[in-house]
Amino acid sequence: MNRLPEVVMTGSRPFAPRVSAFSRPFWDALAEGRLITTRCPACARFSFPPRNLCRACWHRNPVWTPLEAQGVLYSFTRVHVVPSAFQQDAPYAIGIIDLDQGVRLMCRLVGDIGVGHLDQPMGMVVLRYDDGVLFGARAAAPGAQASHPD
Repeated sequence: MNRLPEVVMTGSRPFAPRVSAFSRPFWDALAEGRLITTRCPACARFSFPPRNLCRACWHRNPVWTPLEAQGVLYSFTRVHVVPSAFQQDAPYAIGIIDLDQGVRLMCRLVGDIGVGHLDQPMGMVVLRYDDGVLFGARAAAPGAQASHPD
């Protein structure tokens, strides 16, 4: 698996995540440029965000699994009125990405995203802040193929 591209962000994360013993592998992998999540060995369903219990079959021993970093933009919104913690970023866009493996996630969008990007290829990125990382997405390089999970 290739390392995710990095986007350097200014300042600290507005709301730093709480890292638990269970979620630490996710955050450590992201800091290394890899996107992972949990997958149920019993029914093969992915969980995102990672969970220690399968919501489909209640199996209790998920395995950490790499995620592909490509998908399509399902929906997005541009946020103009923001809480004070996000003031330096306003306006910003958040979107729902359908990854090629069938995982749907919401994240910060970077770059100039507009209506023309709906159903178009997106690539996941690491957002590197002064105090740690988050994940985000941006429009894929020209020529990338959009795929639609079934």
